[in-house]
Amino acid sequence: MLQLKFRFFKYLLSAGLVLAVVSCDEDSQDLGDFTGNEITYQLFAGSGYNNEGYITFKERKDKSIQAEVTLSNTQAGGIHPLHLHREPIAADGDLVALLNPVDGKTGKSLTIFNVLGDETAFTYTDLLNFNGSIKVHLDDGLNKDEVLSGGNVGINKMSDTNVVSCSDFSTDL
Repeated sequence: MLQLKFRFFKYLLSAGLVLAVVSCDEDSQDLGDFTGNEITYQLFAGSGYNNEGYITFKERKDKSIQAEVTLSNTQAGGIHPLHLHREPIAADGDLVALLNPVDGKTGKSLTIFNVLGDETAFTYTDLLNFNGSIKVHLDDGLNKDEVLSGGNVGINKMSDTNVVSCSDFSTDL
């Protein structure tokens, strides 16, 4: 009887181990809409603000890019325009893409895109080689030049991180 209990326990343990391995293997391979390529960049507080965070770009299987922003210390009711600019954050580079604004209540934004404002195709590989930066603005009204937070992306990831205002702010791309 003891030997029968031991065999049952041995089979039960083996079955559990097989299920655990299969479950882990399935989870690691199921990427859904994504390729598994992603990169995260830090967003630094703008002058006079304490809003920091990060932006993560994920490559989707359809070759579009999903941009996810998380920003700290935002206020409910605030809507903060989010832009991709040419040049490092310390420069006053041209605005090339409007991303969905950061919601002040959650501090989050999610955008899926595959073209710039001028309809030029833009892929994850293009992003990695891009001479650019991300800027989160206070608003799109009187304070549109105020940058709450920003950071370098692409080839500028290690460049100067001093955030400057945005005097070329225009939504006419």
